[in-house]
Amino acid sequence: MMKKAVLASAVATLLGAPVSVLAQSAPASEHTLTGNITIATDYRFRGISQTFGGSNFWAPAIQGGVDYSHSSGFYVGNWNSNVSGNQYPNGSSIEMDFYGGWKKTWDDWGLDVGTIYYYYPNNAKFIGEVYTSTFPATPTGQTFSKTINNWEAYIGASWKFLSLKYFYSFTNYFGLSSNVASAYFERGSSDVTLQTASGRTGGTKGTQYLTAAFTYEVMPKVNVFGSVGYTWIPKYGSQLNYLDYKLGVSYDWDGWVLSLAGVGTNADKDWWYASNGEGKIRDLGQFNAVLSVSKTF
Repeated sequence: MMKKAVLASAVATLLGAPVSVLAQSAPASEHTLTGNITIATDYRFRGISQTFGGSNFWAPAIQGGVDYSHSSGFYVGNWNSNVSGNQYPNGSSIEMDFYGGWKKTWDDWGLDVGTIYYYYPNNAKFIGEVYTSTFPATPTGQTFSKTINNWEAYIGASWKFLSLKYFYSFTNYFGLSSNVASAYFERGSSDVTLQTASGRTGGTKGTQYLTAAFTYEVMPKVNVFGSVGYTWIPKYGSQLNYLDYKLGVSYDWDGWVLSLAGVGTNADKDWWYASNGEGKIRDLGQFNAVLSVSKTF
């Protein structure tokens, strides 16, 4: 009889009959760990190319990161990407972002508060000569060294498919200061004189960035997305401030997200540019298409 009872129980399980032990679902974990990877034709940060792209379509970036979150809303993470040695000299040509904060949603509303540190291994720095503040600019014989690492805090809110986020910098904005600006003056003109006239006074702590974005599903697996943002750099008049924008479409192909977006800015090309030291100059904020494929696992 015992063997028959065991056999009957096994048959009932196979046929889908309710069994009290199987009906007890495992409790949801309080911890979530995810990873992500992206390959893109250009790395755009606030509309500005970080891989010497901009006016050039092909400036590939390989990116990836890992995120941990707790059911209470707290999270930490790391994200990494290659960057151009022309723009981030004297380092490893890698950007490593470390961030943490608290994020929560209530029905259609969400709140996100945190901080992020942008780190460039091997102490990437601007290294150059100090120039006179009158035109024609000439070297003073002094040199300077400014770290590029940057630290910001942010707060964001969301509603359904819309979001708004604000960033504030506690450090010189990616190393930008009066010495750096003097060394990278406007190509071929009296830029140093313009800087002095506009009230250039030194560092760029307190730089702010505000962005609004949306992602809307137009059909299953197909999303239209876009954003607009504004970068405000204090103490330099309005010459470095600029607007960035993005509009694109994405398709989810079995977990692989294919994306095509148009990205651009109104950034002054006489400031937001880079040179490879061999005469090749790129306008880093110029409008261009960015193609990418990414996956979260």
